[in-house]
Amino acid sequence: MRFRQYANLTGRIFLMVSFLTGSACFSSGQSVSYQDIYGADWDKALQFVEKNQHWMKESCDLFRVDYSLAVAVVFPELVRYSALRDRMEITLMKALYVHKGSEYADFSVGIFQIKPSCAETILTEVFQYGERRLSRYFNHLHRALSEREKRTVILKELEDPEAQFIYVLAIVRLLDRRFGTTAWTDPKEKVKFYAAAYNSGFNAPEARIRQFINAPLFHTGLVKPAVCYSYSAISVTLYDQLKVRDGKLPRF
Repeated sequence: MRFRQYANLTGRIFLMVSFLTGSACFSSGQSVSYQDIYGADWDKALQFVEKNQHWMKESCDLFRVDYSLAVAVVFPELVRYSALRDRMEITLMKALYVHKGSEYADFSVGIFQIKPSCAETILTEVFQYGERRLSRYFNHLHRALSEREKRTVILKELEDPEAQFIYVLAIVRLLDRRFGTTAWTDPKEKVKFYAAAYNSGFNAPEARIRQFINAPLFHTGLVKPAVCYSYSAISVTLYDQLKVRDGKLPRF
């Protein structure tokens, strides 16, 4: 209970600071062309989805996750990765994580930008809550390994888009477990909530996740600009495009 109160308090402070530092909020209801704003980075993200949708759809089918939902939830990370990938040097951080663990080195890895600590939490909850297919998948890869060997495997999985996408699907499945009885007003409300959970921490308290839905925190630079946008609004924009085209994006 104390943790939840602390998380809610820090979440409110975090969001208040965001507004006071001059970031502007643009919700999905306003007319914002994210494709124009992010330009080549947006196009590269679309190209990735188009090029890899065959195995992404297969994975979604295998683990019973809605493809459009999953892709929409992680799409802002694809945009951000395109912008940052050439500027990031994390070789030393990787070595420190393998040898010492996430308490010494925790950083976003791979095209879907998942931290090792998040991956470890995903594995713990998948096994704890008995996600049958996911448990069998991860158990096959991680059984009989030392802690250092497990960390090495986690890093390799996070650096491989196909393997990392399974962690994304695990997050969606774990969110379904927590919020499966929620009466969403429409599918896009669920997309916004799941996107906020992916951005803020999928196992965070519900109140904190909801605080992130319209929070103007998303940007692609190393330095926070004066104007930021809602992660969830970007996800909904991509979700709408996928649904209009029945899950398909225009070829490049």
